[in-house]
Amino acid sequence: MIKESEENSDVWNKIPSKSKTTNSFFWIGLYQDPAIELEGGAFTDGWKWVDGTPLNPALTNWAGNINEPNNQFQTITPANFGSMGFNGTQSLWSDMPDTPPASYFGYAIAEMPIASAPTFVWKSQVGVSAPVTTNTSLPVITVQPSVTTSYSVSLNMGTGVVQSIPITVTVNQPLSTAPFSIAADSISCLVQNKFNFILDQSGIADPATTTYLWDFKDGNKSYHGSNLTHQYNAPGPYSVSLTVRDKNGCPSTYTLPTPLVVRNAPLPTIISAPQKNICQGQSSTISIPNPQAGVGYTWTDISGNILGLETTIVASTTGKYILEAMLISSGCKDTVNTEILVNPLPITPSITAVGAVVCQNDSLLLSTVPTGETLTKYTWYSGSILLPDSLTTTVLGNYFAKSPPVVGAAVQTVGFYVVSTDKNKCNSLLSSPFSITFNPSPSVQISSSGMPTSFCIGNSVDLAITNPQGALNYFWSKDNIVDPLLNNITSNTFDSTGAYRVRAVNSPYNCSTTSNPINVVVNNYPPIPIIIPDATAPEITPTGFKICPGTNSKLSTSPLLGASYQWFINDTIIPSAQSQSVTINRAGAYTVETSLNGCASGSTKTIVGLLPRAQGIFIPPVLKTICNGYTSTLNASNAFSYQWYLNYKPIDLATSNSFNAASSGVYQVEFFTDKGCKSMSDSLAILSILKKPTPAFTYDLFCVNVPSIFTNQSTSTNSGPVTYRWEFQNGETKDSVDVMHAFPTSRLYKVILNVIPTICPQLVDSISATILVESPLNGIRYPPVEARVGKPISLIARSFGVAFEWVPSTGLDNPSIRIPLLIPTTEQLYTVKILNRAGCLNVDSVLVRIFDEQDIFVAGGFTPNNDGKNDRIYPFLVGINAFHYLKIFNRWGNLVFQTTSVDPALGWDGKYKGRDQPADRYTWIVEGEGENGKVFRKSGSLILIR
Repeated sequence: MIKESEENSDVWNKIPSKSKTTNSFFWIGLYQDPAIELEGGAFTDGWKWVDGTPLNPALTNWAGNINEPNNQFQTITPANFGSMGFNGTQSLWSDMPDTPPASYFGYAIAEMPIASAPTFVWKSQVGVSAPVTTNTSLPVITVQPSVTTSYSVSLNMGTGVVQSIPITVTVNQPLSTAPFSIAADSISCLVQNKFNFILDQSGIADPATTTYLWDFKDGNKSYHGSNLTHQYNAPGPYSVSLTVRDKNGCPSTYTLPTPLVVRNAPLPTIISAPQKNICQGQSSTISIPNPQAGVGYTWTDISGNILGLETTIVASTTGKYILEAMLISSGCKDTVNTEILVNPLPITPSITAVGAVVCQNDSLLLSTVPTGETLTKYTWYSGSILLPDSLTTTVLGNYFAKSPPVVGAAVQTVGFYVVSTDKNKCNSLLSSPFSITFNPSPSVQISSSGMPTSFCIGNSVDLAITNPQGALNYFWSKDNIVDPLLNNITSNTFDSTGAYRVRAVNSPYNCSTTSNPINVVVNNYPPIPIIIPDATAPEITPTGFKICPGTNSKLSTSPLLGASYQWFINDTIIPSAQSQSVTINRAGAYTVETSLNGCASGSTKTIVGLLPRAQGIFIPPVLKTICNGYTSTLNASNAFSYQWYLNYKPIDLATSNSFNAASSGVYQVEFFTDKGCKSMSDSLAILSILKKPTPAFTYDLFCVNVPSIFTNQSTSTNSGPVTYRWEFQNGETKDSVDVMHAFPTSRLYKVILNVIPTICPQLVDSISATILVESPLNGIRYPPVEARVGKPISLIARSFGVAFEWVPSTGLDNPSIRIPLLIPTTEQLYTVKILNRAGCLNVDSVLVRIFDEQDIFVAGGFTPNNDGKNDRIYPFLVGINAFHYLKIFNRWGNLVFQTTSVDPALGWDGKYKGRDQPADRYTWIVEGEGENGKVFRKSGSLILIR
């Protein structure tokens, strides 16, 4: 929908869906934020709807609301980009946003032809007063009216004047005001700052349609329409403002007359009190670990009494300790506190016990009298009350008091003390001493005087009191049972198992001491061992068994828990034989001794004998080689059975007296007796395999009547001594390693080399080669070479050779190469000897002619009949540095041949696309680059003769 271009009209019409234009258009639009900007413009013909249909030519004066959703004019795009008649090239919507603001009121469009650059006449009118006119060539003017004003513009295109629709700009006055103030209870120090803003609502016209914008000038804003609180994060002055907008969008702003000030405050203060829970008589130090510069500190108690002005105080009473930190420059304060608790000491403990006199070796149980407190531990002391020695710590209030380490013969009295500790880790005062009298105890020890106390049955040991004293009474006991028969005896002999002690008693104290125990152990002898022979022995005898020489056999006895063993041969200890079994390989009388707890029992003798050694005969063969694919027979005799070995490993199923050896290696035979005794043959047969040789040879030359050297390269390392036989196809044979042979005619020859092993002639092998013997080629004379005196030119020999020699060598840089460089001085005939791969020598020649000028020559005719004479057409160069091409045309102007080479072998052979061309006259063109760098061209004709 668009709005009809009539001021204050509410009539709406549809835009035609398809329209066309042939002229140009005039439009005017209006923006209104924050200042008023009016726009008008013109654009050329050629704009179309997006479906491709041109605009309607009958449309001359219409306008529309740009916010209308169905407005088709918003989708117009140019088919041909036009040129603005007033401002260069630009888009239709270049001055309009894709999504216009809500304050965009509309636009107008008019159609008219363009004859010249447009001029604009803007008119403004307030009420019924006379209009004010402004002439300008610009399509845009900016206005800021203070009262409601009507605006219009006319456009002069040189062919006429078009008047726009008037647009009225209504100027509204703000309806609301919003002064505010700061509450008296606001706090301005930074750490705990809080500003309460009080809004005066009396100036608000309609709270329901009014919007609010608080600007605190610290980057934060608020949209609340009531009283509010704000806190700042940095010090400084802040000019806080509040803007209110009424229902017309007209703003009113109020700013505090005097900026509010946020003052610096001291940084948060940290205090340290490592001991907040202390005991009576102790103190706790409270300090500021990192005091701040420019800050004053005051310590007070809960009643406000000043305790100190330093950074550290010492607290010894229960209570709260308060620290006030004030930044001197701003007067802002920060307060922290900590509490100290002083706990009372536990009640001083009392010690009680049953009796107060004990012997030195005894102890007395001391106990504390309960106080009803919750105590966690008790620490016991002895010695002087002024400097007691710490003994131990107990959880319960009991302690077994013992005498000092050394008492001697005198009576000693020792005082004991205790300190209790409660759940607060507070210690009581030291208790009163509890005195104990310790009477001396006697000293007694017994010994065996070095005699063993563990022995075999039938033996005994003497035990005696060390340093006996006549004033003491002694009481012997065995396993804590006193033997009255041994009272007051200082020594005795014992032959039974038991733990023996002596108790000594002194008088008049009646204190006793029991000696160290001596354990006497009487052991029984183990059972007599029985030797068990090896069940695999070849022969068992009534007193033992027999074994094969060089073999091992096993002797064993029954196991006995905890026992040790020792084996003997012929009553001599076998040093390493100390287990239940022993491995033997000698004849002799064997016994074993079993020991348990130091008591030993020996076995009867077991007699071990040796059986006869196996005997046999093995004679190795005289010939130590085996022909590959054949065998060598090995024979043995004079034994019960046999086992053949290869490289010291038994050969499967090789148990007869003979064996056919087919592999290289070391051969042996093992002899056996009927009892299974065996022995290895002393003789060895070391055999090697002779293999077929590998024949090979090379030769150098293959030219008629030229001696060729045949080099033998055969391999016979594993074939033994060999002989050679050369066979040539003409019936001639030779027997040397390398030979020399000349072939009389040019044809195919077959040469055979036979390699024959002397020891194994059946392993003969041969190799042959078919050789094509060549004859020397006939010498030819090359086409003459045209040259200029002193100008370098190359001589070119035929390419089949491997060595060259030019004669004479006059003027040549190297006479031993195929293409030498010649600096000519006079006309000269050169010969070139060409040696090919076959060794054939060929002699060619070429005449070097001297010319005064540079030129390119082409022969006047040729006969391409493959007779070796005048078969090709090619260029001759004289003084030409670079040859570009030779082109040959037939009589119809068709190109039949072209080349960029001067090599005669690459010249024209009279064919085109593989077909012979007719005898006729042909035209040629040549091009090259002369010595002076200039292009040299030349043309002529030639005759093809058939």
